[in-house]
Formats: sequence, C-alpha cells, structure tokens
Amino acid sequence: MTFQIPDNPRITLINPPYPIPVMRRYVASYFAPNFLLPPTDLLYVSSAVKEFLNAQTNVIDCVARRYSVEAAVQAVHETKADLVFCQLGYATMENDLDFVGRLKEKTDVPVVAMGHLPTYYPKEILEGSSLDAVIRGEPEIAFCNFMKCLQRGEDASTLPGVAYRSQAGVVVGAAPEPIEDFNSLPMPDHGAVDPDDYYEVLIGRRVAALFTARGCPYPCTFCVRTFGRRLSARSAESIIDELHFIVQEMRAYNIRFLDDAFSIDEKKVLEICDGLAQLGPLKWTALARLDNITAQMAEAMAKSGCKRLYVGMESASQKMLDTYRKNMDLSAIHRGMRRIRQAGIETSAFFIVGGPGETRQDFEASLALAKKSGVDYVIVTRLQYWPGTELFEKYKNDLHVSLLPFAIHPKDKEKYDGYMDLEREFYRRFYMRPGYIIRRLGKLILRPKDLLISAGKLLKFVLGKGKRDFI
Repeated sequence: MTFQIPDNPRITLINPPYPIPVMRRYVASYFAPNFLLPPTDLLYVSSAVKEFLNAQTNVIDCVARRYSVEAAVQAVHETKADLVFCQLGYATMENDLDFVGRLKEKTDVPVVAMGHLPTYYPKEILEGSSLDAVIRGEPEIAFCNFMKCLQRGEDASTLPGVAYRSQAGVVVGAAPEPIEDFNSLPMPDHGAVDPDDYYEVLIGRRVAALFTARGCPYPCTFCVRTFGRRLSARSAESIIDELHFIVQEMRAYNIRFLDDAFSIDEKKVLEICDGLAQLGPLKWTALARLDNITAQMAEAMAKSGCKRLYVGMESASQKMLDTYRKNMDLSAIHRGMRRIRQAGIETSAFFIVGGPGETRQDFEASLALAKKSGVDYVIVTRLQYWPGTELFEKYKNDLHVSLLPFAIHPKDKEKYDGYMDLEREFYRRFYMRPGYIIRRLGKLILRPKDLLISAGKLLKFVLGKGKRDFI
C-alpha cells in the first residue's frame, strides 16, 4: 500500500472543475448550462464516512461554484485533507484526471475516485492517471472498508469493489458487492452544500435531490446500471424524514427524485405524495415509466407539487422498442401520457436516434409521436454504447473504444456522426413549430432567463454550431 490514513481522518470530497456546467452522476454525466443538481453521490459518501469512520468532511462542488483548477486546488489545500475523494464523469474523464494530477503535484494528498468508468476499467484508469485508488460500484461501504484496512495496516487486496496502486503495481480486488439494504445508509449530507447553488430549468433555484431506491428491474439494453437490476428501496418513512430535513432545515423547496423509475411502487409513491403535500407548497420532478402511471398516482403527484416528469419514450417503432427491451408498447405510452396530461403535469420525453436497424420511417414515427402525444419537451440523443450495457456487449467488436481521451462510438464514424443531423432535425421540427412557440409565451414571462438560454442553445445546435447542451 502506498499511503496511510489516520484515525478520525479529514476527507475532502470534490466534484472536479470543468470549463462549462456539467452534471456528473454515477449513472450519467452530461452538459447542462441551465440545469444543475447537487452531487448526491458525494453527499452519500460524506455521510457514510462521518458515521462509519468518524471522519471530518468537506464537500467542494467546483462546478456549482465555477472554480478554476487553481481555485479548486487552493480550496482543497485549505481543508488540510488527509485524503481526497472525487467523482469522475464520462466525456470529462481526461479533464478530471488532469485535475487529479495537478492536485497531486500541489498537495501530495492521496486521491481516491468513484464513477461508472472506473467501475468497469479500474486497472486501465489507475495505470493512466495519478489516482491512488478507485472504488467500484456503490461506494459507501466499499470505501469505508478500504479506509479501515488502511488504518489497521491490513491487506486490502481481496476487498470487494476496491482497486488501488501498490509498489508492485495495480491491485484489483473482488467484484463490487451491492448494498443489500438501502435503508442501512445514513441520509445524504445535504447540509454540506448550499441549495442556492442548484437549479432546474423552468423550475427554480434552491434544489435538493434524493433517491427513494437504487437499482432498476427493467432490462433496457442501452441503460447504465451502476446500482444493478436488483431494486433496493427505502421505506416511505425514511424518505419523508429526509424530505422534512430538506424543507425545514435546508429551506430547499424544489425537489428532484433521482430514481431511475420513481413510479415503480404505486403504494410508496402515494405515501410520499401524502408527505410532500403536508410540507407544501413545493415543486418536485422525477423520472417515471409511462406504463407505471395510474390515474390515482398522477392526481396525487400533481396535488403534492409535481411539476414535471421525465419519461423514456425512446421510439415510436415497436421494432426499436423491442431492440431496446423497453417492455412497453405504444398503447402504454399513450395511456400514461393521457393520465399525466389530465393531471396537469409537464413531461420531458427522451428519444433515441441511430439505433441498430432504425429506418427513416421509424424516425418519422418517433417525431410524430412526440408532436401528437402532448409532450412539453424532448431530449434527443444518438444511441450511446455505454460499457456495462447489453448493447455495448453485443456490438463491442464493432465499436471504437478509448478511455483517455474518452470516446465510444461505432467504427463507422462517418455514419455515426451523421446521426447528429437526425438529432438536429428532430429538435428543429419539434421545437420550431409556430403553435408550440405560441404556447410557450407564458413560460417566457415567468422564466425569461431560463427560456432564452435554452432557446439560444437550441438554435445554435440546430444550425450546426454547437453541442447538444441546452437541456
């Protein structure tokens, strides 16, 4: 082992700096100039090391604070940390590891990282960086067990979910183990960050985020599952207790539920809605599956303050839905949308273009579905072949894969780049309809800054002059 950790350590947890706003989460990372949520994964680790290691912690969200690399290094230096724990993104991976190198040069403090790519490529990332260790899978218990081994001077080579640099080379321990009972973890350290730093487009500032469950039981072939397919749900009581803290202690009145599918358990959703209604007036948003939505659930959501649901439509082609193993058909999509609209809740729908075997007819059908279903917003992406997904495993021999710099795409790069034109076309034909624009004029009055920023980014993208970073 190349470093030691004292008892009652000082641990600084950091969301590394980046030149433009970026959301880093275990299950995703994406650019979002007018959409930023707290680094909840880091807040969970912070509360875990406080409880299980009696550690002192500082959480530095360099993205929220717009820190430069130099300011971030100085902020870490001022915490006098015994160890730094950071979160790595996807497209930001090279930048993140460069920052770790700068941090090590200036402070010589051990740095441990978590993230989806380190989970799948621990050896390669350790060998290509100055990181001292990575935590694979769910980080809280694995990281605490690793710290205890270091404190005791014990062998950590067989620990699940741990990989580290030793004098003999990189050591990769046993495969990550899921946390059996999500209720066993302490509440995230919400107080470590300022809710004023966070905002959701067309919703507002002072945002807090939380999970009601980890894992997703659905078999979608494109979806990243750091937490696996086994659903580990928290009790409604613990969730409501956390909501009380967020609202009454943090004074955060905009809530984002981070579950992959918040709507899975109707009974629990209704209990949470009862708790939210008693705390109101609040605004909240969540990801939901359209085939889970009942009329009673949609009505309860709306009454308790739900303003927007993010839903995965992906495609209007049943062939493509089957390719993605959505376990959903168009009748379920239309039924769920009808119930959400009747309740008066906004929807933002995800669509995928460029999937295996997709035709122009499939594309046109998806665009028609977006227009006719009453969706308020769309988020369209080329199919991404993320490591660990079924589609990645199926097509990996046909993919170009690079970690540093990060890039994963079909080897036929010209064809793949062409799918960006489909993204632009989808956005242009959905958003740039006179009737749609007229219906959004009320939003312009209520949230002019948000709407103008998004509109500007959208226009730049559809004209071929920017990345898709406006939602």
